[in-house]
Parts: sequence; C-alpha cells; structure tokens
Amino acid sequence: MSKDGFFLVLEGIDGSGTTTIGKMLESELKSKRIKSHYTFEPTYGPIGSVIKNILSRRVVMNTTRKGEVFDQKSLALLFAADRIDHIRNEIEPLLSMGYIIICDRYKYSSYAYQSLFVSEGWIREINTYAIEPDLLIFLDVDVDIGLKRVGARGGVKEIYERRGLLKRVRSNYLNFITKVKFAKIVNANKALDDVYLEVRDILFRRLLKYGYKI
Repeated sequence: MSKDGFFLVLEGIDGSGTTTIGKMLESELKSKRIKSHYTFEPTYGPIGSVIKNILSRRVVMNTTRKGEVFDQKSLALLFAADRIDHIRNEIEPLLSMGYIIICDRYKYSSYAYQSLFVSEGWIREINTYAIEPDLLIFLDVDVDIGLKRVGARGGVKEIYERRGLLKRVRSNYLNFITKVKFAKIVNANKALDDVYLEVRDILFRRLLKYGYKI
C-alpha cells in the first residue's frame, strides 16, 4: 500500500488486453487533469531490454541443450532485478509526487510464469523488495481468445506464447489471485469497450475511497 499516490497493477496472460486497457485508463485520467502514468514490465531499462530480447528469441543462451532458449532461473533473476530498478527509479518517485501509477505486469507475472519452471517460494523470495500495489486487476481471458488476439497484432512470437503453457499460466494466476485481498478479476473475453468500462468502474470506485475527485 503506497503512502502517496495510487498504485494499480494490471495482470493477465498474453492477449488479455493489459496494455490497451492501461493506456486507455491513463488517457482518461489525464483528460480529467489527474496526474497519472502508464508503465510496464519488462521495462525499457538496460535489464528490461535484455529480457525483451530473450522473450523474442533475439538472445539465446550458449547451450548444447536442444530447444532451450535461456535458463529460467537466470531469467527470473533478470525480471526481479528489472523490477527493483523500475520501482526505485520510476514507480516510487512518481508515487511520492502523488501520481496514479498504472503498471502493465508486475511481480505477479513472475509468480504465474516463472513458477512453472522454478520454485514459487524462491520466486517470491527474490521479489521481496517489490512493494505491494493498492489495487490488482486480473484480466482473465480464455487462452484461445488471447492467442488469437496476439496473432492478429503480428510481430515476433515470444517464448511463452504457447497454448499448453498459457493454460498453466492462467491456472497459476487464478490460484493465487483469488487469495489476494486487494485483487479483482475481470472477464476479458468480452468486447474491449465492455472490459474497459468494468476496469474503469473498479478503479474509480477505489480512487473515490482514497479521496480522489473523479
């Protein structure tokens, strides 16, 4: 829970719409002259840039293991390091200035994705310094719908964009998000505008409780 500003995290599997919804929220808040900032993980920082290249298969490990792109423990550590840098140099400074932070993916992505390959307990340990958000919204989309959306936008297919794997990721998300008191689940199979209105309503109701004039 932040002392200043407000920290919102949007989570979901690939194709759930976190990026689009996040940018729409930022745009509306700014139109209301409310200080807001959309951000994302992995970041465009030095560590985040390496992660993006690994995910898109532009960087592979020096290995004789067939089909292995990168060691998953190493990748989990990179995500955690990028996150600490993100918090210290972007999120916390803006929260202290009273901004509403809209973060597209956060430590919960590591819990859902990396814990498929390494211990969830270890993943949580290396993310000890990641502060808790004020609100977590999980955009729950069917895997097939999510992959269809990913395919429609084109670009390089990332290492986690596989049907069987994403089904396990979605299951991981649902298993722990239902236990998080400050989390809400939104059906993201619906039309974009309908999803946005539901997310908007959840966020604005919470902001009103925090004293924001919406």
